Amino acid sequence: MKRNLKNIISGLLNSFISRNNDVNGYWGIGKLYALMIDNNCLEVRINLLEKRIKPESLDFNFLINDYSNKLISKIEDVGLFEEDISSVNIFLKSNVKNLLNKDYETVPLLCSIKMIYKENIILKYEQRVMCRKHNLNLESKSCRNYSK
Repeated sequence: MKRNLKNIISGLLNSFISRNNDVNGYWGIGKLYALMIDNNCLEVRINLLEKRIKPESLDFNFLINDYSNKLISKIEDVGLFEEDISSVNIFLKSNVKNLLNKDYETVPLLCSIKMIYKENIILKYEQRVMCRKHNLNLESKSCRNYSK
């Protein structure tokens, strides 16, 4: 079961950091990094079970609901129930000097996911990703339909 859960969280995080993960047509990681800068914080935390983000922002509701639904679907696919999982959080972390960079500079972020299964089994997976703050002048908008 542990291997299945590790596969689930690694797949979720790899999808989350991909260029196909967007918020209203723009790369989700860049938008989340902009949220960090705008709130002068070094970390964003997304709780997939409670469907909450810290710092709070309504701009990410669709993304959070989408990944929460993916998580629940994958858990059920391996024969588990949502109640078997205590928590699942996605974290994006930066360091102080990154928050001082200009909007056009590319910076590293540590993206990680942590799952607690049945109160005592902790599974983690992380990836580093290079990004820059979301900037309308430098990006093209996706033409995906967001009316789901």
